[in-house]
Amino acid sequence: MCDVVSPWRVLVAALLVGGLACTLVALPESFGAMAASVGAWAFVSEAYRPASTTVMSELVSGADLRPAYALLRLAINLGMSIGPVVGGLLAEVSFQALFVIDGVTTMLAGVILGVWARKSGLLAPRGASRASSHAPPWGALRDRRYIVFLLGTVPIGMVFFQLEGAFTLHMTHALGLSKAAIGALLAINTVLIVLTEVPLNVWTSKWSSARSLVLGTLAVGAGFGALAIPSGVVFVALTIVVWTAGEMLLFPALTSEVTLLAPEGRRGEYLGLYHTAFGLASTTGPALGTLVLERAGPAWLWSGAFVLSIVSALFFVRATRGVPVDGARVELG
Repeated sequence: MCDVVSPWRVLVAALLVGGLACTLVALPESFGAMAASVGAWAFVSEAYRPASTTVMSELVSGADLRPAYALLRLAINLGMSIGPVVGGLLAEVSFQALFVIDGVTTMLAGVILGVWARKSGLLAPRGASRASSHAPPWGALRDRRYIVFLLGTVPIGMVFFQLEGAFTLHMTHALGLSKAAIGALLAINTVLIVLTEVPLNVWTSKWSSARSLVLGTLAVGAGFGALAIPSGVVFVALTIVVWTAGEMLLFPALTSEVTLLAPEGRRGEYLGLYHTAFGLASTTGPALGTLVLERAGPAWLWSGAFVLSIVSALFFVRATRGVPVDGARVELG
């Protein structure tokens, strides 16, 4: 839809319709109706992700892509820091109010972006001629380089999403930390991202794709992998610094690389598949990680996480071979 219609139109529609769907979650009283409402909300609102990254790729290019995506991540992390606090306060008053206000503010964002994009002439449709003049639909599935890139994305994504499962369980069971202590440790991640991610990506914007992807991947793997060593709170804090540094290098480079690998006119398709790969990682990673932690123990889980990061790094080396920082496409030999 981004490639044929317009990423701006998809972006605005995802915010407007997704916001409306969010407000409807407050209405159902039965489990079935609630499941249907949440499903509709997820289906519509998740269209925002590939649309927003496609829009960013049209606003900036070349060496500016990584700092731009880092700035987008900064905005997301600020929202994720403020949102739970506001949500918790609203939930104390009314869970219905939480979803209604969430939906209304989302629609407000859609209105603001829609008005600005219309005034800027960005909401114009692609047109059939433009859509048909570029690579055919689903060409990404026949792009060997891109398939290798996606294969590298899933393992490191599974490692990173241990944050949503095994990490907190390990902190609780192995170190006996309270929820408040774990929250304080994770605040290191947020503070570092807010203060240093954009400058870091400006500084590394001239690095090759392989360098950023491999170093970022191995740092994420090393940070989580080091948890296999029995340790205390200070050591865990240092591991968070390590994998946060990797996260700040890796994720802007990943999104930038997708943009560079995609043919003109098919960025929505490529970025959509990229977000699908991350969705797969976020679904399978926490479930598999908690299973390994329970059945085999932390040493196997975290050493296995480091091995997965090496696998991803090898895939990324292969996928980025011959691609310079300016994004010229060089076919694999």
